[in-house]
Amino acid sequence: MAPNFRELVGFSTAKGRQILPGKLFRSGAFEAQDADALRQLISAYGIRLCCDLRSDIERDKNPIPWPEETPRPRLLELQVLTDIRVLGESSLVPLIGDVDGRAATGLMQTLYRKLPETCAPVLRRLFNEIANQEQALPLMINCTAGKDRTGLIVALLLTALDIEEAQIRADYLRSTDLVHRPEYQVKVERLVRDFAGVKPEPASLQALIGVNPLYLNAAMAAIKMKYGSVHQYLRTAVGLDLATQSRLQSRLLK
Repeated sequence: MAPNFRELVGFSTAKGRQILPGKLFRSGAFEAQDADALRQLISAYGIRLCCDLRSDIERDKNPIPWPEETPRPRLLELQVLTDIRVLGESSLVPLIGDVDGRAATGLMQTLYRKLPETCAPVLRRLFNEIANQEQALPLMINCTAGKDRTGLIVALLLTALDIEEAQIRADYLRSTDLVHRPEYQVKVERLVRDFAGVKPEPASLQALIGVNPLYLNAAMAAIKMKYGSVHQYLRTAVGLDLATQSRLQSRLLK
C-alpha cells in the first residue's frame, strides 16, 4: 500500500458537524508493486477523483499503476513545485555535514514558507471541483510522500471546512510514521546523495523524512504575515467566497 494512505474521517467543527465518511482520502504515491492494493482501494472506496500534486517529472518517473481492468478515477494533475525533489541541487548543499539536523529542519521550514503561494491556485481549482462537480467525490489527494504538499493542502482544506485546529494539526503529525519506513529512508537518502554528493547524516535524514510542528507553523506564519489570517488567505489568495465555502461544507460535512 502507498505510504501515508488514510481516510480523513472523524474530524469535527466547533459547531459539532463532522466530515462525512468515505469522501476524503490522502496518500503518498503508489508504486508499480502497489497495483493490486490500488485496485482494492478503488473497489472499496469508489474513488472518483485523484488530485495528484506531483511535478510532471515525478509523474513520468513513477506513474500511477492504474489497474487496466478497473475503472480509473478522473485524474486532476495540479503540480506543486515547491518541494525538495524539484528545487534542485543547490537546495541540498546545506545538508552536507548536517550532524544535528538543524540545516535540514531549516530547509524544510523555508520550503513550507513558500508553499502557501504555490498552493493557492491548486486550492482554487480543487475547491471548485469539490463544490461544483458531482464526480469529484470520493476524492484522493496525493503527492510523492503524502506529507508536505499533501499535508498543507489537506490542512487548508480542513480549515475551509472549519475543522478545529487541534484536529488539523493532529492529522498532519500522523505522517511522522514515514520515519519508520525503511524503503522511504532509502529513497530520501538516495535523493540527497545524488544531489549533494554525500550520504545524509541520520539526524538530517530524519528531519527531511518526518513532519514537525515547526514546518506547519512556518507555513501558517507566512500566511498570517501576508494575509492576517488563514481564512483571509483562503478568501484573498485562493478566492474562496462564502457561497463556494458553503457548498464545500454541504458536500463534505454532516
